[in-house]
Amino acid sequence: LGGASRGARPTTKEEILRLFVEQHEHASEHAEALTAVLLGCHTSVLRALARELNAASSTAMAESEARRVVVNALNKLRQEGQMTGRPEPFSALDVLTSHHVLMRSGSGNGTISFQHQQFQEWFASYDVEYLMRRSAGGDTGAQVQLRAAVLDQPAWEESVLFAVERASREKDGAAVIAHAVRLALAIDPMLAAEMIYRSGAGVWRMVSAEVMAFVDRW
Repeated sequence: LGGASRGARPTTKEEILRLFVEQHEHASEHAEALTAVLLGCHTSVLRALARELNAASSTAMAESEARRVVVNALNKLRQEGQMTGRPEPFSALDVLTSHHVLMRSGSGNGTISFQHQQFQEWFASYDVEYLMRRSAGGDTGAQVQLRAAVLDQPAWEESVLFAVERASREKDGAAVIAHAVRLALAIDPMLAAEMIYRSGAGVWRMVSAEVMAFVDRW
């Protein structure tokens, strides 16, 4: 509703989640805390946690494991020159559970999860989109990873579809998603069909001849 009042009317499921997260992060009671602890780099940490959970086909991980993931994400940010301080992983998790979409369960070494699985899948979709773009650009390593670790794994399906919805509607994104659809067609034709259904119209124009030929052979 807040987005619609500013003229941002979502047309996809991905856009709804994106608008929700953006408004949540920009709320004053959350933005100040996220900036103070993670210097605005909270998205990278959330994506790292979502990626680990998807890869494990799980929706929760032990807090000790979550701290390890956070440390690795923060180290990468420092290597990239995005931050120089050393926020403790406990502090990072504390601010993300108090002011973002993570939650803690249990006492002591409890578990960390996203407030809803859809948030996990949405954050993980950015890793999928990255692989799709690298693969479409000719990176064979990214293509192997996309096929084996993402398109062939049921736990990644919703993240794939979020990536498809977002990227297919961006400039030059239709060709990227068309490439991913061709890869999926050889792995899971029904996933390829769902990817086409969730894409912008430009993707179907690019793959329709190949898909219809595939259906005829099938």
